[in-house]
Parts: sequence; structure tokens; C-alpha cells
Amino acid sequence: MSARITLANVGYEFSNGVSLFSNFNFSVQSGPLGIVGANGLGKSVLLKLMAGIEKPSHGTIQHQGKIAYVPQSWTGDASVTGAQVLGVDKALRAWERIRQGSVAVGDFTLVEQVFAWDFDLWQQKFLELCQLVGSPVTNAGLLTSPKPMGCYSGGEQLAILWLSALLKKPDIVLLDEPTNHLDRPMRSQLLKWLKENNLLTLVVSHDRELLTHVVEILELTQHGFEFHSGNYSVYQQNRQQRIANQLQQQYLAKGRLKKERADAQAALEKAEQRAAKGKRKAAKRDLSKLEVDGMKDQAVVTQGKNKKLQQNRIGTAQSHYQEVQAQMEWNKPIEFELPDSRVPSNKQILAMKDYQSRFSQHPALSLAIQGSRRIHIEGPNGCGKSLLLAAVAGRQTQFLGTVENFVTTAYLDQHHSTLKDSETALENYQRLAPGFTAQEYRDRLAWLRLRAQKGQQKVASFSGGEKLKLALACELLGPETPQLLLLDEPSNHLDLDSIQALEQAITHFAGAMIVVSHDRHFVDSLQLTDRLHLATGDIAEI
Repeated sequence: MSARITLANVGYEFSNGVSLFSNFNFSVQSGPLGIVGANGLGKSVLLKLMAGIEKPSHGTIQHQGKIAYVPQSWTGDASVTGAQVLGVDKALRAWERIRQGSVAVGDFTLVEQVFAWDFDLWQQKFLELCQLVGSPVTNAGLLTSPKPMGCYSGGEQLAILWLSALLKKPDIVLLDEPTNHLDRPMRSQLLKWLKENNLLTLVVSHDRELLTHVVEILELTQHGFEFHSGNYSVYQQNRQQRIANQLQQQYLAKGRLKKERADAQAALEKAEQRAAKGKRKAAKRDLSKLEVDGMKDQAVVTQGKNKKLQQNRIGTAQSHYQEVQAQMEWNKPIEFELPDSRVPSNKQILAMKDYQSRFSQHPALSLAIQGSRRIHIEGPNGCGKSLLLAAVAGRQTQFLGTVENFVTTAYLDQHHSTLKDSETALENYQRLAPGFTAQEYRDRLAWLRLRAQKGQQKVASFSGGEKLKLALACELLGPETPQLLLLDEPSNHLDLDSIQALEQAITHFAGAMIVVSHDRHFVDSLQLTDRLHLATGDIAEI
């Protein structure tokens, strides 16, 4: 029996009654299938519904085969170990007790369930899966290491979550933004696995490189969903054609509305002319008052009917035009500009001497930045890239050496740690970037498609992409003009349109920049000047 997922009339509503989507009907039995769409339309929710983590408000979801779900990131207890996440910690302890002479029934049951009484064979298969995942943390030591999840990097956490899913021997794998946080070797491993595995795989992603490896794309829209048979290039062609069609529809709808209004005006003028002509005829014929009043009443009735007909036609045309405009608004590219912050070539931006993180193994780093240099930091997961940016931003002090920052800095951290879930988007923006009027805050959020209603919602209800957009607004669209941008995986969670808009804005930014990103397409677009490999301490011009 082949793996399959079938959705019948599936809809989802939040607890406040707001509908996210409704009447989804589709069946998937081949893949890999990519799921795309604007931030906030429910891609992650859809995946959780398929995994059984969330329940639909109505409709049914059926699947053939065992499902494994890999979330965007680890959101559980930061103190648990990797072995606990893998679900083998209790069985490992039971195995050790048996080796030491335990005859407890519970220990034997655990070992039988997890290891099938052949721990060596299980460990061999585990190491093979570790090799497949390709992370430096996924080895035999992971089973016994007391290191908590909170001390692993984002990429290392994702590797453990992916490994946990594969250990379940699934028939169906659901991946939510799997390339977020992954270094280049692990991205390569994931892409290879997507190409070669024979499992039904559904993946929510806006990673353009990954989307070239899918065979079909499911696009969520504000009106439902649309299937595209093919990979990212096919999807782009279809989308461009759809936008072109909508532009044509907008042109035709606007022309129809203009014509209906002109016809209504012409009909009104014609009616007025007829009324005037009727008055003149009545005067010449010397009609009685009763006859004149009758003619007037008939004219009023006729005129009223014609006016109502014209209003209905104008209303229909107006509604159609507004509908087409609303569709175009969703497809309209996001546009925003970063403030002009030109930096003289001889201006000191940053000075680091013998910098070394206390939590990561990398050579001591000495670095001086002048002018508008644009540096890409690369290196494997766990080498300390995010910690370095946090040190430059003054957000962490657990390091050796010195770090001096001489300019106004905007820091976008990958976890959006300055945002408060208990506050609305507007409240967060006003707290983190004070100085604008209420309307200016709303305008800037609207640039990023966080419109009026979103501005009033608690951030706890936001998707990962919506949180990132809010963080972008708070850090990059504040009243102060930064001369140095610190960007930690800035394309994570963003939808495709937003990534392209961010690329364009950053490309035209005139200040200095330090970027951590494993997104090849994104990095290639930024016109970087230098590359720093943190694991070796080497820096070179690009």
C-alpha cells in the first residue's frame, strides 16, 4: 500500500473565530511536494494538521502510512538532552542496568521495544542515519552526552529533530522550513536526501535552492490553494503569468467601471433632455393639469427604474474592480528602503582583538572594519557565528578578548529575542523604536504586509515569517539611521516575495554589514566584499 494523505473539506479557525482557511480538498501520494505562500496564510498550521498535532475545525484528514513531523525549530524544554529528544534515553539506561545485572521486567521491555535485543545492530543503523543527516553532533556520543538542547546551535538542534523523525522509520515525512539554520554541508545532505529517498515527503519552504528539488508545488493563496506541476522555475513562470492575467483583468475591470459610470451620466443627461422636451410639448398642447401630472408621474417612475438599473450595474462593476484590486494587492511585490547611511571609507566601524567565544571552539579573531565593508561569516553549525554577532551588538559578554563598536547598529537576531509575545505588533514597534507617530508606525508595518488588523494582534499568534517582518521593522525601519547592519539568518521564515524585497533593500544599503546566512541565493545577491570563515579565522576579499 502506497503512502497517501487526503484532505476532505478541511478548514481551520482560531479560538477567536477568525478563519485561516476552509474547504481544502486534495490528495497527495507522490513527492517531494513543496508548500509555499505568503507569511501568515497557514502553511505551518496545515503541516501540523496533517501530522495530527492540530485538529481541523471541520473536515477530515486521512493518511496511509506512518507520519514523522520535523518542526522549524526546537521549542521544547531547553534543558533536555539530545538522547531524550531521540526518545532513547530511558532504553539506554535500561540497557546499562541489564548489563550490570538487572532483571527488572520494565528494563527488559524497554530494551526489546527500542533495540529489539540487538543494541550493536541498532547503534550501527543509528550511525548510518547520523551519516545521512551529516551533522557533527549526530554521532554515538550524542546518545550519552549530557549536553542540553539549549546549548546546541539552531542547525544542530534541527539535525537532532531530523534524526529523531528518521528513527521512527516513517512512510511520510513532513518538514517545516528544514533549511533554516543549516550550514552548507547539512543543506547538501538534505537536498541529496530529498532527491534520493522513496518516502512521501511534504516540505514547507521558501528556499529557492530546495524548491528546485521538488516535483510539485502547492501554493496557498488568500483565496485557497493552487497546484503547480513542476519545481520552482515552473512555479515562477505560472505565477508571473497569473500576475500578468490579473493586470489584464484589472485593466478591463477599470475600463468597465469607467464605461458604466459614463453610460449612467449619459442616461441621466438624456433623461433630463426628455423631461425638458416633454415640458415644452405639454405647454404647446395646452394639456390639463391632470394629464400633465400623469405624464410627470410616468416619467418619474421610468427615470427611477433606469437610475436603479444604472446604479446596480455600477455597483457590480465597482465590486468586480475592488475584487481584482484586492487580488493584485496580495501579488504586489513588497517594497521598502533602508535609510541612507553612507560611511566614509576611513571611518572606523568595528575593532575586535583576540575575540574568542566561551561556548564555541574557534581560533582567536582580530578584526578591524573601516568604511562600508560587507562581510559574510560562514562556518559549520555550532562554531559561534550567532554568538559573534551578538557580541558585536552588545547583547552577550561571554567571550575573551575585546570588541569595540563605534557606530549606530541595527541587529537582527534569528530568534527575534527582543519581541514580546504578550504585546501587539504596534506595542512592540513603539517600545523598540520610539519616535514615530501612530500613523507612521502603521505605514511601516503595512510596507511589510503587516496591515491594520495585524498591528493590533498579539505577537504570540504570529507565524515565524510575520515575527521576522516585525523584527525587521523594529530594527531596520526605526527613527535612527544605522551605519552597521548585523543580520543573523535574515531570510529564515520569510516568504519568497519578502526575501526578494529584503535582498533589494540590503543591496542598496550604503553602510557596513556583517551577515550570517547559509542561503546561497540570498548571499549571492548582496554584493559582499569579504568572507570570514570563523572555524579557521581566515578572512579574504570576495
